[in-house]
Amino acid sequence: MLLAVGVVNMRNFLCCLAAFSFLSTQTAAQSSEQMLKTEVLAAHVSGLLSEADLILQRSIDLILKNNAPDRIIQADLEQFVDSVDGIRAIIFIDRGGNLIHDSSRFPTIKMNLSSREYFSKTITASESDLVVAAPVLGKQSNIPFIPIARVAKDKDRKVFGIAVAISQPQSWLNGANCSDCIVSIFNSSGQSLAANPSGTEELGGLFEKVDLNESSGAFLANVGVYPTVNVWKKITGHEDVIVLTTERLPD
Repeated sequence: MLLAVGVVNMRNFLCCLAAFSFLSTQTAAQSSEQMLKTEVLAAHVSGLLSEADLILQRSIDLILKNNAPDRIIQADLEQFVDSVDGIRAIIFIDRGGNLIHDSSRFPTIKMNLSSREYFSKTITASESDLVVAAPVLGKQSNIPFIPIARVAKDKDRKVFGIAVAISQPQSWLNGANCSDCIVSIFNSSGQSLAANPSGTEELGGLFEKVDLNESSGAFLANVGVYPTVNVWKKITGHEDVIVLTTERLPD
């Protein structure tokens, strides 16, 4: 059961905590420290997305402007992947959903991925959009991944396909210096992207307390029978991704 008892804007969080007479000075200090942890995690996720976006754009340029053999393109994509921690592969899918290039293997295994949510969301997206879709199991690897994708358009501005960075969920959490709290990462639709400890993805009810009209915030809530402080922040430049930390209040 989840019960929110207060929602406040981040910049006024400490002031608002003081209004709750039952909260101690220790609790306010804990909350301040938790804000810093949330900021650090947000900065890490921002860096991951920015690096993924860069290699996606380089991949699109490579594929659209290079007449090199597929084997050379695959080798170049593999080098792009090696340059970013947490990215397992880059794939390129044409507008019909057919897998054309895969940095992780050559020759590319033929398959159609048009039924994937990340394909349908990205193929209709604007060129300015970086799409972060819900985690899925790889059809070849059977390993979960978070798709980060961009639409590709040719010189006539017609949709050619999409480029997808296959990111490892754990890599999103590597910036979480929060051993005593729950860390959750959502997209703006409330889909859980990653969580630590694993198995806490079902705490999606916390996302319902996030005010999407704000860039950051905090709220108190009960998780089960335990009162908690929850601090969240949208990723700057990628506002459809939200990080949230949940920490139990001291007894």
